[in-house]
Amino acid sequence: MFHLDEQTPYILDNLKEVNEDEKENEANRIASEKLKQPEILEYLKDSLRYLARSKIEECSRHLNVHPAIIIGALAHNKTISYENVHLYNDKVLGLIPERYLHESVVV
Repeated sequence: MFHLDEQTPYILDNLKEVNEDEKENEANRIASEKLKQPEILEYLKDSLRYLARSKIEECSRHLNVHPAIIIGALAHNKTISYENVHLYNDKVLGLIPERYLHESVVV
């Protein structure tokens, strides 16, 4: 996000290869901060052995983040399985203003 400029307007990640370079590490660090990953882990640290949906939703309200962000942070941190990431998926396409959508996108 912050390593983009006019010469590099976008970056496509190759999700099949693990690439840990300086820019990727910086992007991951910034994303972790913006998505409140340290706060999520701290808030839920005593509940991780048995994590109820109610605790995820309580954390969501406390930190003012969507429950899907919490699930994603826990999965990224290998605290829960990635099999759980679908639990709070919502359709977000309708929430994105049309001016940000590519002309090929049908809402």
